[in-house]
Amino acid sequence: MKKDQGNSNEVVTQFARALFDVAREKKSMLETLESAQRIAHCYNESLDLQRLFTNPKFESKSVEKVLDELNSRLKLGKTIHICLILLARKKKLNLLPKIVVEMQRLISQERGEVKGHIVSAMELRKDERTAVERALKDRLQGNPLALTFEENKSLLSGFVLTIQNRMIDLSLRSELQRLHKILYKTEQTI
Repeated sequence: MKKDQGNSNEVVTQFARALFDVAREKKSMLETLESAQRIAHCYNESLDLQRLFTNPKFESKSVEKVLDELNSRLKLGKTIHICLILLARKKKLNLLPKIVVEMQRLISQERGEVKGHIVSAMELRKDERTAVERALKDRLQGNPLALTFEENKSLLSGFVLTIQNRMIDLSLRSELQRLHKILYKTEQTI
């Protein structure tokens, strides 16, 4: 099974790299990524598409007809359409979501983008998100920033910021945990 996973990872890397290279050459990286994200979203949301893309009993010609129709409706573009046809012929369409994630990583790397993730106790309003992004961009000295946001009520209040393999925990939960440790040590020494 690990060999199959290794082969799948290799296919994901190869297809993402090829798609990225073609898109970069055509100066359409973001448009290509957006098209790939649209079709991957359709795949993730549709059990029928998942069955069609993963069931080896469906003939490649049938799958290709569906892909032609999806391309027409979603206006995916020639590059993505060719990639999908190649994946269909190799019976690897199920890898599409992973290919999109890898392509996102390659584009972020190419652009020198810094990725960050903020987990907050409450959902941040749009103006709060904008303020956080602006403050972080000032500190990054011009590097593009890609932030994702998540809510986790167990933090009680505050937030946890992870950026470039560094974590800054300013949550009430972690402050209470630190206070607990201090009190526990003090109690042990008395």
